[in-house]
Amino acid sequence: MSDIHDSTWQRLDLNLLRVFAAIWSHKHLGEAAQALHVTPSAVSHALRRLREQLGDPLFLREGRRLRPTPRAEQLGPAVRAHLGELAALLAPLQRFDPAATQRRFVLGLREALEPLVLPELFARLQRHAPGLQLASVRLDRARTEIELREGRLDLVIDVARPPAPGIGSAALLQEALCVTMRAGHPLRDGMRVEDYLRMPHVLVSGRPSGPGIEDGALATLGLGERHTVLRCQNYYAASLHVAQSDALLTLPTRLARAIGRPLGNLLRSLPFAAPPMGLALHWHAERADAGIDWLRAQTLAAAGG
Repeated sequence: MSDIHDSTWQRLDLNLLRVFAAIWSHKHLGEAAQALHVTPSAVSHALRRLREQLGDPLFLREGRRLRPTPRAEQLGPAVRAHLGELAALLAPLQRFDPAATQRRFVLGLREALEPLVLPELFARLQRHAPGLQLASVRLDRARTEIELREGRLDLVIDVARPPAPGIGSAALLQEALCVTMRAGHPLRDGMRVEDYLRMPHVLVSGRPSGPGIEDGALATLGLGERHTVLRCQNYYAASLHVAQSDALLTLPTRLARAIGRPLGNLLRSLPFAAPPMGLALHWHAERADAGIDWLRAQTLAAAGG
């Protein structure tokens, strides 16, 4: 931003740059206001001040969205980079005391994976930071990078996948898959691949369609396709159906023990080789925050312990 006149720079409020960065990321005043935790009218007022000071409209209406002007497109990456550098410079001044904190952290996590992650993690957090609050919220993969960058999410736990630019990532856990079935199931004493394939199946997924890990393994091995009769969003609902039917459920072993066994469901090995479910921890690499750094370390430790 070296071409901005010195007098303009001296009069510019740093908060206006934060507003500019949010509008540039979201291309929508309401969404920018949500990210900044202010009202849309406050964002609109800040944008008006920016337009006056920089002598450019910056964003033009295009339907429901905002289209950056060439000047805004030029400024956008530079403003984000400079705000990130400033946060990094101020990071050594931050202090985070787990024992005294009353802070609320937000974790992006699919509903189906909560039983696999939350009990161990929150038990650990309560031991070290009894005043801390943790919110597990629905994960929208298409907005993960934006919500991490804008601070609406502090961390994300999701199936392992290539991270987006600017997103840090670390392997969290690898969980072997198994099969659950009701007590008295026809396959309780033994199961071949052909037996597995001819039975009805339940698939747990947050997506409306698409294969599970086990379907990919079957396809890779050329073993055929299974018949999925129920697709749902959480393993408890799936396990309830299994307890009352001949359907099979393939799921992480730890979840099968925690959810299926109390319902009387049996655990059996998969009759074919399938990769484990891999989970990864994601965060925004440009956010310098001692509290998030601590939470990240505790999350990794809980998964390893």
